[in-house]
Amino acid sequence: MQAETPAHQEFDPEFVQHVEGVKSFSETYTESTLQRERAGKRLPQIIRKINMITDQEMDRIRQALAFAESQGVNVPKVDCIEGCSSCCYWPVFTTIPEVLAVGKFVDDSFAAQDKAALLKRIDGYAPRAACPFLVDNMCSVYAARPHLCRMRNSLDVSVCVEVKDGTKPESAVPRLQMMDAVVSFASAGLRKGLFFEAADNGLVSFVEASKIVFAYPDAADQYLQGSNLFGPARVSLPDDPFEKPDFADSAIPAYISDTAKSSPVGKLSLVDQDSLKPFYDLGQRQARYDEAIRSLVEETPIHQMAKITVPRVYRSEKEISDWREHYKNALRNFDPANHNATLAFNALHADLPGLLSYQGMDDKDLLVEHGKLVSGIAERAVPELTAPIEQRKREGKLRVGYISANIGDDSGTHWSLGWIRNHGEEIESFVFNVGFCLDQVCRDFRLAADHYFHLTRNVPENAAFIKSLGLDVLIFTDLGTNGLNTVYSTLRLAPVQCTAWGTPETSGLDTIDYYLSGELMEPDSSEKFYSEKLVKLPGSGICYPRFPLDSPDLGRSHFGISESRPLLINVQAMPKLHPREDHLYAEIAKRANAPIIFVEGQYPGESTLIKKRMSKAGVRAQWIPPLSKAEYMALLKLADVAIDTVNFNGGVTTIQALSVGTPVVTLPAAFRRGRQGVAFLTQAGAPGLVAQDEADFVALASDFDRQKKAAMEMDANRIFDDVSPVLELDKFLHKVAG
Repeated sequence: MQAETPAHQEFDPEFVQHVEGVKSFSETYTESTLQRERAGKRLPQIIRKINMITDQEMDRIRQALAFAESQGVNVPKVDCIEGCSSCCYWPVFTTIPEVLAVGKFVDDSFAAQDKAALLKRIDGYAPRAACPFLVDNMCSVYAARPHLCRMRNSLDVSVCVEVKDGTKPESAVPRLQMMDAVVSFASAGLRKGLFFEAADNGLVSFVEASKIVFAYPDAADQYLQGSNLFGPARVSLPDDPFEKPDFADSAIPAYISDTAKSSPVGKLSLVDQDSLKPFYDLGQRQARYDEAIRSLVEETPIHQMAKITVPRVYRSEKEISDWREHYKNALRNFDPANHNATLAFNALHADLPGLLSYQGMDDKDLLVEHGKLVSGIAERAVPELTAPIEQRKREGKLRVGYISANIGDDSGTHWSLGWIRNHGEEIESFVFNVGFCLDQVCRDFRLAADHYFHLTRNVPENAAFIKSLGLDVLIFTDLGTNGLNTVYSTLRLAPVQCTAWGTPETSGLDTIDYYLSGELMEPDSSEKFYSEKLVKLPGSGICYPRFPLDSPDLGRSHFGISESRPLLINVQAMPKLHPREDHLYAEIAKRANAPIIFVEGQYPGESTLIKKRMSKAGVRAQWIPPLSKAEYMALLKLADVAIDTVNFNGGVTTIQALSVGTPVVTLPAAFRRGRQGVAFLTQAGAPGLVAQDEADFVALASDFDRQKKAAMEMDANRIFDDVSPVLELDKFLHKVAG
């Protein structure tokens, strides 16, 4: 079902105004009703009101056509008549609230024997059979029928019969486009409203969803509580705009409560975003960091907050030292007392402390200082959301939440699917997607969790909602790499709050109580690097889930790589290529008598900077343009060896390389982020690929016989779906939650 069908230009301006009004009403009424009372009983009420407005507009069309015909105008005529039921044999896809509204209609208007007969027909329904709600060629729920059924008007019922017989597709039916537009716009408004109220706006099979509605008296409330009760009925249509990521990026809620209008939002305004464009363009895209900082000329909170940053890549270790000094000064120059509390809180969205982790140093003191600043800003702006929370007197399951603005196909979050899927029965899981991703991995999260919420409103509103759920523990999957995550992390939304693998190092926040790590990733006495209490789970600490990966067989010629030399690769992100390691790559390439293959990053300026730096260090390198995921996997599979970055090891990259049988040579560093390779190689049964020191790293990376011997017992399957960390995690969660 399209969001806006057909296009505006097909209609006159007055009609466009009407259908846009229908859409706006549907969205606003849905949002405002659920904001006043988020209760299942409100859903049928919402649908009845939207249907009433839709029917009024369709009557307007009928009256206009009848008047035009009376004036001698040749107008299209709907060929549908009472008793014609060909379209009642076609599949119906609808939203969950519409199914709930039909269920309420049946409960209110059907006699007991009629409802029993309906349930029997639903239970025995088969595809292409008559709709179970069809009785004597009449729709028994006509007044409450779904939007898709309301769109099924035809200018030639003979085509409908052919569709019913399977000789033509439904798209062949000639229809009155004006009526289609009214219903389609009403449906689009409903689905947008549901989206902004963190309710599932996806499509389901009408019949399969009806089974669920009649089987569960509390289905409406479960739906609003984020339950995946309707998962078995879900359908995904390729032309559905609400299944596409770009929908969320451009969507703005139609309804804003009075409270929200006057409160901090925790996000950047359009004016703020525009004012930072030169900063991001010069810094991220062009790697002209000094100029980027100089572009921040205003004394506003957003410009002052943006100055608290460091580059993603560096020309030298000396430059790292200089930028650390800059970071300290910018941190100390931001005095919250000089700024409006609301504007300072909103400016936190520009905060990215995770960039420090690429410098390869102990950042605890800096991050603790940073944590005091951002927490203080939040305390001034939203004190009701920063106060401590007493542990609830628990009845029933332990309630554990996961939160991120990066929920989806992102290395910082998708690892947590393994934890969520494997929690014991005594844990009730909640996922809070506070970003805008709508990809397949988001759907995996929805299926894995007991409750899934896509929270797209401002931070205080979303945070208050999360707090109202009475969680026992909240896990921030990846702090430091997304400003929106920073904003939420300054708040106290559960009595116990944790972070884990997606956060590259300590958060430095007093709102984060525990860092959940793994025994294989932590060196001795590593507790000193954390402001949180460190928890070492077995093995790597994670239960990495298997993801389907397309690894086509592409030859070296596809990448422009020589067939006659060993293939050494380093495919890590640009920020992980630390200047301290350049001499190691230079020596490895020299000993192997082959260039190391690097892949350019998404920002040309960064790639140019690192190319110059490596050339100066004498690194024999071959650079290839950015790759698609399929090409990336193909390159991993082709390689003789993948050379790890030392200060910040590959994580997902290492797992993927090992999964296609490519050995990864690593060297452990002082911090957890530099020991990921140790953990995964140990799990895979290839500890011989872990070097002892820099000299050994160079020797091992260029000795292919030694690599093959070390990889003889390697089995990447041991990395995936290891439930032992989850078993210990569950014990820990029960212990700390009381």
